Amino acid sequence: MDGAERIALKHVLLEGLVDLPWPTMSLVLAEVGILDHLRGVISDGAVVGPWQHDGALRMFISHLSAEKVFAEQLRDHLYKYGIEGFVAHTTIEPSTEWEIVMREALHTMHFFVALLHPGFQESLWCDQETGYAVARHVPIVPVRFGLNPYGFIGKYQAHDGIVHGASISESDLARQLVGVFIHNALTRERMLTTLVDHLAGATYFDQAICTSKALVEENVTLTDAQKESLRQALVDNDQVYGAFYVPPRIEALLVR
Repeated sequence: MDGAERIALKHVLLEGLVDLPWPTMSLVLAEVGILDHLRGVISDGAVVGPWQHDGALRMFISHLSAEKVFAEQLRDHLYKYGIEGFVAHTTIEPSTEWEIVMREALHTMHFFVALLHPGFQESLWCDQETGYAVARHVPIVPVRFGLNPYGFIGKYQAHDGIVHGASISESDLARQLVGVFIHNALTRERMLTTLVDHLAGATYFDQAICTSKALVEENVTLTDAQKESLRQALVDNDQVYGAFYVPPRIEALLVR
């Protein structure tokens, strides 16, 4: 089998596996020898292209221009968890060739989130961004704000952006996305490592509060090295040991 045939086979496998639970999918991908390749797509944490934060997970947030403020606020809440969001309308400097920066962000993103408001499908740019994410096989999360996933992303499980007739808050959506990435076989290890690092190295109380809450609520089990990092933070980092609820949460994580 030549290189082109192998690539075509991988694409067919991914299309057929997309509806499987992640634990099952990861076993199948490992068996056919492409799990490590896919993990490599999301493993590099260095600052590249338009990204500003070394070690942060990189999320491209695809949105309509009318939803710019929501996307910006979502980006701000995500960073508490170590996720850097790319929002085209504010991330790109006015003097920069915006299409080049967009391509760089799409080519180096770890995750793709589509904010599916009515009109998203008719937007040529949103549609192209989504197609790019599908072609790269990065984890994709459609968030339904009155529009269901369609086309190539129609197979992906959507998150409801409207609950009981009202749009969920940016902070709630950020927290839900963290849970998605913790339970995704391709992103779990990196998301967990990022949360622990951002908790241990928290530079403000809210960062420590949000990351510790997520770790406890997601019922994760830490490695010995991660536990030691948090033990040290309880001694050395006043933004950790001085934050409400954080020390008992860390203690709970240490005994799991």
